[in-house]
Amino acid sequence: MKMDIQQLDNTYSEELINLILTIQQKEFNVPITIEDQPDLKEIEIFI
Repeated sequence: MKMDIQQLDNTYSEELINLILTIQQKEFNVPITIEDQPDLKEIEIFI
């Protein structure tokens, strides 16, 4: 299997947000929303 490591940017932000929210809300039962985490919408600024 070939792996391609790239710098994180906003290219896949929607997919990333869905993944993070699912883990937070469903796996860890954390009552958090995207509005509580505006940094997820601007990943390039916060890395």
